[in-house]
Amino acid sequence: MKKTLALFALLTAFAVSAQDALLSPQVVTPDPSPTPLTVDATTGLLFVKVEVNGKPCSMLLDTGASHTIWDKDFIEKTFPDTPPIQLGMHGQTNVQATMTGLMVESLKVGKTEFKQFLGLVVPLAHLKQQTGKDVAGILGMNVMGTAPFRLSYKDRTVTWSQTAPEVTGAKALPASLIPTTNCFNVNVVTDEGKTIPALLDAGANMTIFTPGNWPTEGSSDYQTFNVNQANAAATFGNGKAGTLRLGDLSVKVKPLVQDGMPNLIGADVMRGFDFIVDSKAQKLWAIPHAPQDAAPAPAAKADAPKAEAQQQQQKALAPTSQR
Repeated sequence: MKKTLALFALLTAFAVSAQDALLSPQVVTPDPSPTPLTVDATTGLLFVKVEVNGKPCSMLLDTGASHTIWDKDFIEKTFPDTPPIQLGMHGQTNVQATMTGLMVESLKVGKTEFKQFLGLVVPLAHLKQQTGKDVAGILGMNVMGTAPFRLSYKDRTVTWSQTAPEVTGAKALPASLIPTTNCFNVNVVTDEGKTIPALLDAGANMTIFTPGNWPTEGSSDYQTFNVNQANAAATFGNGKAGTLRLGDLSVKVKPLVQDGMPNLIGADVMRGFDFIVDSKAQKLWAIPHAPQDAAPAPAAKADAPKAEAQQQQQKALAPTSQR
Protein backbone atom coordinates (compact mmCIF):
# COMPACT_ATOMS: atom_id res chain seq x y z
CA MET A 1 0.00 0.00 0.00
CA LYS A 2 1.41 3.34 -1.04
CA LYS A 3 1.98 6.04 1.57
CA THR A 4 0.06 9.30 1.41
CA LEU A 5 1.86 12.58 0.81
CA ALA A 6 0.16 15.97 1.05
CA LEU A 7 1.71 18.87 -0.87
CA PHE A 8 -0.46 21.93 -0.49
CA ALA A 9 1.96 24.83 -0.85
CA LEU A 10 0.15 27.37 -3.00
CA LEU A 11 2.74 29.87 -4.12
CA THR A 12 1.63 32.48 -6.58
CA ALA A 13 3.20 35.38 -8.41
CA PHE A 14 0.16 36.49 -10.35
CA ALA A 15 -1.52 39.85 -10.26
CA VAL A 16 -5.30 40.25 -10.31
CA SER A 17 -5.44 43.55 -12.17
CA ALA A 18 -7.39 46.21 -10.27
CA GLN A 19 -8.29 43.77 -7.49
CA ASP A 20 -4.69 43.35 -6.28
CA ALA A 21 -5.17 45.41 -3.13
CA LEU A 22 -8.18 43.32 -2.08
CA LEU A 23 -6.31 40.02 -1.86
CA SER A 24 -5.47 40.83 1.78
CA PRO A 25 -8.08 41.73 4.41
CA GLN A 26 -8.70 45.45 4.69
CA VAL A 27 -9.70 45.14 8.36
CA VAL A 28 -8.29 42.67 10.90
CA THR A 29 -9.53 42.33 14.48
CA PRO A 30 -7.21 39.96 16.39
CA ASP A 31 -8.55 38.30 19.51
CA PRO A 32 -6.17 36.74 22.09
CA SER A 33 -8.43 33.72 22.63
CA PRO A 34 -6.84 30.53 21.22
CA THR A 35 -8.74 28.93 18.35
CA PRO A 36 -8.79 25.10 18.48
CA LEU A 37 -7.42 23.07 15.59
CA THR A 38 -8.08 19.50 14.50
CA VAL A 39 -5.09 17.38 13.51
CA ASP A 40 -5.68 14.71 10.88
CA ALA A 41 -4.47 11.38 12.25
CA THR A 42 -3.24 10.12 8.87
CA THR A 43 -1.48 13.16 7.41
CA GLY A 44 -0.83 15.42 10.41
CA LEU A 45 -2.49 18.31 8.54
CA LEU A 46 -4.28 21.02 10.52
CA PHE A 47 -7.95 21.94 10.10
CA VAL A 48 -9.86 24.85 11.63
CA LYS A 49 -13.54 25.73 11.89
CA VAL A 50 -14.37 29.16 10.48
CA GLU A 51 -17.35 31.27 9.50
CA VAL A 52 -17.32 32.91 6.06
CA ASN A 53 -19.95 35.61 5.38
CA GLY A 54 -22.00 34.12 8.20
CA LYS A 55 -21.75 30.49 7.03
CA PRO A 56 -19.82 27.89 9.11
CA CYS A 57 -17.31 25.58 7.44
CA SER A 58 -13.90 23.92 7.87
CA MET A 59 -10.61 24.87 6.24
CA LEU A 60 -7.12 23.43 5.90
CA LEU A 61 -4.59 25.71 7.63
CA ASP A 62 -1.50 26.14 5.47
CA THR A 63 1.54 28.35 6.20
CA GLY A 64 2.91 27.38 2.78
CA ALA A 65 -0.09 28.78 0.88
CA SER A 66 0.37 32.36 -0.26
CA HIS A 67 -3.37 32.82 -0.86
CA THR A 68 -6.65 31.68 0.64
CA ILE A 69 -8.80 29.63 -1.73
CA TRP A 70 -12.31 28.19 -1.59
CA ASP A 71 -13.88 25.12 -3.10
CA LYS A 72 -16.04 25.97 -6.12
CA ASP A 73 -18.80 23.50 -5.19
CA PHE A 74 -18.97 24.85 -1.64
CA ILE A 75 -19.29 28.45 -2.83
CA GLU A 76 -21.95 27.65 -5.43
CA LYS A 77 -23.99 25.64 -2.91
CA THR A 78 -23.58 28.02 0.03
CA PHE A 79 -23.94 31.31 -1.86
CA PRO A 80 -26.17 30.44 -4.86
CA ASP A 81 -27.24 34.06 -5.38
CA THR A 82 -23.69 35.41 -5.41
CA PRO A 83 -22.26 35.54 -8.94
CA PRO A 84 -18.55 34.69 -9.26
CA ILE A 85 -16.14 37.56 -9.75
CA GLN A 86 -14.26 37.23 -13.02
CA LEU A 87 -10.56 37.83 -12.49
CA GLY A 88 -8.13 39.42 -14.92
CA MET A 89 -5.02 37.46 -14.03
CA HIS A 90 -1.49 37.33 -15.34
CA GLY A 91 1.85 36.01 -14.14
CA GLN A 92 2.51 32.54 -12.75
CA THR A 93 0.73 30.21 -10.35
CA ASN A 94 0.83 26.51 -9.59
CA VAL A 95 -2.99 26.32 -9.69
CA GLN A 96 -4.01 24.69 -12.96
CA ALA A 97 -7.77 25.30 -12.82
CA THR A 98 -9.45 28.54 -13.88
CA MET A 99 -9.94 30.74 -10.83
CA THR A 100 -12.82 33.08 -10.04
CA GLY A 101 -13.27 35.31 -7.01
CA LEU A 102 -15.53 35.66 -3.97
CA MET A 103 -15.79 38.89 -2.00
CA VAL A 104 -15.35 37.85 1.63
CA GLU A 105 -17.03 40.46 3.78
CA SER A 106 -16.22 38.58 6.97
CA LEU A 107 -14.10 35.55 7.86
CA LYS A 108 -14.21 34.60 11.52
CA VAL A 109 -11.56 32.20 12.80
CA GLY A 110 -12.51 31.70 16.40
CA LYS A 111 -12.98 35.23 17.75
CA THR A 112 -10.50 36.79 15.31
CA GLU A 113 -12.16 38.43 12.31
CA PHE A 114 -10.76 39.27 8.86
CA LYS A 115 -12.90 41.60 6.74
CA GLN A 116 -13.20 42.68 3.13
CA PHE A 117 -10.89 40.67 0.92
CA LEU A 118 -11.03 38.73 -2.30
CA GLY A 119 -11.02 34.95 -1.93
CA LEU A 120 -9.96 32.77 -4.84
CA VAL A 121 -12.32 29.97 -5.95
CA VAL A 122 -11.18 26.69 -7.58
CA PRO A 123 -12.45 23.07 -7.63
CA LEU A 124 -11.31 21.26 -4.47
CA ALA A 125 -13.61 18.23 -4.39
CA HIS A 126 -10.57 15.94 -4.47
CA LEU A 127 -9.38 17.43 -1.16
CA LYS A 128 -12.59 16.28 0.50
CA GLN A 129 -12.26 12.82 -1.03
CA GLN A 130 -8.65 12.38 0.05
CA THR A 131 -9.00 13.63 3.63
CA GLY A 132 -12.50 12.36 4.28
CA LYS A 133 -13.34 15.80 5.67
CA ASP A 134 -15.88 18.35 4.51
CA VAL A 135 -13.24 20.95 3.68
CA ALA A 136 -14.40 24.24 2.20
CA GLY A 137 -11.00 25.68 1.38
CA ILE A 138 -7.40 26.42 2.30
CA LEU A 139 -6.58 29.21 4.76
CA GLY A 140 -3.44 30.87 3.41
CA MET A 141 -0.94 33.43 4.55
CA ASN A 142 -2.51 36.41 2.75
CA VAL A 143 -5.09 36.19 5.54
CA MET A 144 -3.23 34.55 8.44
CA GLY A 145 -0.16 36.74 8.06
CA THR A 146 -1.99 40.06 8.32
CA ALA A 147 -1.54 39.91 12.11
CA PRO A 148 1.04 38.13 14.29
CA PHE A 149 -0.03 34.64 15.35
CA ARG A 150 1.14 31.67 17.38
CA LEU A 151 0.68 28.26 15.82
CA SER A 152 0.80 25.66 18.57
CA TYR A 153 1.15 22.04 17.55
CA LYS A 154 1.39 21.14 21.24
CA ASP A 155 -1.93 22.71 22.23
CA ARG A 156 -3.49 22.33 18.78
CA THR A 157 -4.45 25.99 18.63
CA VAL A 158 -3.81 29.13 16.61
CA THR A 159 -3.88 32.53 18.30
CA TRP A 160 -3.68 35.98 16.73
CA SER A 161 -2.55 39.12 18.57
CA GLN A 162 -1.87 42.81 17.98
CA THR A 163 1.87 42.28 18.46
CA ALA A 164 4.06 39.18 18.50
CA PRO A 165 3.92 37.68 22.01
CA GLU A 166 7.06 37.33 24.09
CA VAL A 167 7.35 33.65 25.04
CA THR A 168 9.99 32.08 27.27
CA GLY A 169 12.17 29.71 25.28
CA ALA A 170 11.26 31.19 21.88
CA LYS A 171 14.21 31.22 19.47
CA ALA A 172 14.45 33.53 16.48
CA LEU A 173 14.86 31.57 13.25
CA PRO A 174 17.06 32.63 10.32
CA ALA A 175 14.14 33.29 8.01
CA SER A 176 13.01 35.65 5.27
CA LEU A 177 9.75 36.37 3.51
CA ILE A 178 9.30 35.00 0.01
CA PRO A 179 8.77 38.05 -2.23
CA THR A 180 5.13 39.17 -2.74
CA THR A 181 3.88 36.72 -0.08
CA ASN A 182 3.58 36.39 3.71
CA CYS A 183 5.24 32.94 3.56
CA PHE A 184 8.64 32.25 5.13
CA ASN A 185 11.76 30.53 3.92
CA VAL A 186 13.90 29.23 6.79
CA ASN A 187 17.64 28.88 6.19
CA VAL A 188 18.28 25.40 7.58
CA VAL A 189 21.68 23.71 7.91
CA THR A 190 22.26 20.02 7.13
CA ASP A 191 24.70 17.53 8.67
CA GLU A 192 27.02 18.28 5.76
CA GLY A 193 27.01 21.98 6.58
CA LYS A 194 24.88 23.06 3.63
CA THR A 195 22.64 26.07 4.16
CA ILE A 196 19.33 25.61 2.36
CA PRO A 197 16.28 27.91 2.16
CA ALA A 198 13.17 25.82 2.88
CA LEU A 199 9.51 26.86 2.88
CA LEU A 200 7.76 26.56 6.26
CA ASP A 201 4.80 24.52 5.04
CA ALA A 202 2.09 23.22 7.35
CA GLY A 203 0.29 22.03 4.21
CA ALA A 204 2.93 19.35 3.54
CA ASN A 205 2.99 16.35 5.84
CA MET A 206 6.63 15.52 5.05
CA THR A 207 9.86 17.52 4.83
CA ILE A 208 11.33 17.45 1.32
CA PHE A 209 14.72 18.43 -0.12
CA THR A 210 16.03 18.47 -3.66
CA PRO A 211 18.78 16.04 -4.75
CA GLY A 212 22.23 17.14 -3.72
CA ASN A 213 20.91 18.80 -0.58
CA TRP A 214 20.29 15.58 1.36
CA PRO A 215 21.74 12.04 0.97
CA THR A 216 19.36 9.24 0.02
CA GLU A 217 19.02 5.52 0.66
CA GLY A 218 16.55 3.84 -1.65
CA SER A 219 13.11 5.12 -2.69
CA SER A 220 9.41 4.73 -1.89
CA ASP A 221 6.17 5.13 -3.82
CA TYR A 222 3.62 7.68 -2.64
CA GLN A 223 0.09 8.72 -3.49
CA THR A 224 0.28 12.51 -3.55
CA PHE A 225 -2.54 15.02 -3.33
CA ASN A 226 -2.35 18.76 -3.75
CA VAL A 227 -4.33 21.81 -4.84
CA ASN A 228 -4.77 20.38 -8.34
CA GLN A 229 -5.33 16.64 -7.95
CA ALA A 230 -5.44 13.57 -5.72
CA ASN A 231 -4.09 10.01 -6.02
CA ALA A 232 -1.14 11.00 -8.21
CA ALA A 233 1.51 8.28 -8.04
CA ALA A 234 5.09 9.44 -7.52
CA THR A 235 8.37 7.95 -6.40
CA PHE A 236 10.50 9.84 -3.86
CA GLY A 237 13.99 9.21 -2.60
CA ASN A 238 14.25 8.20 1.04
CA GLY A 239 16.51 10.66 2.81
CA LYS A 240 18.94 9.27 5.36
CA ALA A 241 18.21 10.02 8.99
CA GLY A 242 20.07 13.10 10.15
CA THR A 243 19.93 16.34 12.09
CA LEU A 244 18.48 19.54 10.72
CA ARG A 245 19.53 22.82 12.31
CA LEU A 246 17.15 25.78 12.43
CA GLY A 247 19.26 28.55 13.89
CA ASP A 248 19.96 27.60 17.52
CA LEU A 249 17.52 24.70 17.35
CA SER A 250 17.98 21.21 15.95
CA VAL A 251 15.68 18.33 15.09
CA LYS A 252 16.12 14.75 13.94
CA VAL A 253 14.63 14.24 10.50
CA LYS A 254 14.31 11.63 7.77
CA PRO A 255 13.10 13.66 4.81
CA LEU A 256 12.05 12.77 1.30
CA VAL A 257 14.16 13.79 -1.69
CA GLN A 258 12.69 14.78 -5.04
CA ASP A 259 13.91 16.74 -8.04
CA GLY A 260 11.91 19.69 -9.36
CA MET A 261 10.36 20.58 -6.02
CA PRO A 262 10.96 23.44 -3.61
CA ASN A 263 12.63 22.56 -0.31
CA LEU A 264 9.87 22.18 2.30
CA ILE A 265 9.80 21.99 6.10
CA GLY A 266 6.69 19.87 6.60
CA ALA A 267 4.45 18.88 9.49
CA ASP A 268 6.78 15.99 10.45
CA VAL A 269 9.29 18.64 11.65
CA MET A 270 6.87 21.43 12.56
CA ARG A 271 4.90 19.32 15.06
CA GLY A 272 7.89 19.35 17.41
CA PHE A 273 7.57 23.11 17.87
CA ASP A 274 5.25 26.00 18.39
CA PHE A 275 5.77 28.89 15.97
CA ILE A 276 5.31 32.63 16.38
CA VAL A 277 4.83 34.23 12.98
CA ASP A 278 5.04 37.97 12.34
CA SER A 279 4.99 38.52 8.58
CA LYS A 280 4.72 42.30 8.82
CA ALA A 281 7.91 42.49 10.88
CA GLN A 282 9.43 39.67 8.78
CA LYS A 283 10.28 37.69 11.92
CA LEU A 284 9.75 34.06 12.84
CA TRP A 285 10.33 32.25 16.15
CA ALA A 286 10.09 28.61 17.26
CA ILE A 287 9.53 27.15 20.72
CA PRO A 288 10.70 23.51 21.01
CA HIS A 289 8.43 21.08 22.83
CA ALA A 290 11.34 18.96 24.07
CA PRO A 291 14.60 20.11 25.71
CA GLN A 292 17.28 20.86 23.14
CA ASP A 293 20.75 19.36 23.22
CA ALA A 294 23.64 21.56 22.22
CA ALA A 295 23.47 21.94 18.45
CA PRO A 296 26.33 20.06 16.77
CA ALA A 297 28.74 22.03 14.65
CA PRO A 298 28.26 21.48 10.91
CA ALA A 299 30.68 19.14 9.22
CA ALA A 300 31.86 21.82 6.84
CA LYS A 301 31.63 25.53 6.39
CA ALA A 302 28.10 26.44 5.35
CA ASP A 303 27.96 27.49 1.74
CA ALA A 304 25.74 30.38 0.76
CA PRO A 305 22.88 29.18 -1.46
CA LYS A 306 23.60 29.65 -5.14
CA ALA A 307 21.76 32.48 -6.84
CA GLU A 308 20.00 30.02 -9.12
CA ALA A 309 18.76 27.94 -6.18
CA GLN A 310 17.45 31.06 -4.48
CA GLN A 311 15.56 32.08 -7.58
CA GLN A 312 14.02 28.63 -7.92
CA GLN A 313 12.98 28.61 -4.27
CA GLN A 314 11.31 31.99 -4.58
CA LYS A 315 9.47 31.16 -7.80
CA ALA A 316 5.78 30.99 -7.40
CA LEU A 317 5.48 28.25 -9.98
CA ALA A 318 5.53 24.83 -8.33
CA PRO A 319 6.32 21.67 -10.35
CA THR A 320 3.39 20.69 -12.54
CA SER A 321 3.73 16.98 -11.76
CA GLN A 322 3.37 17.32 -8.02
CA ARG A 323 1.55 20.54 -7.27
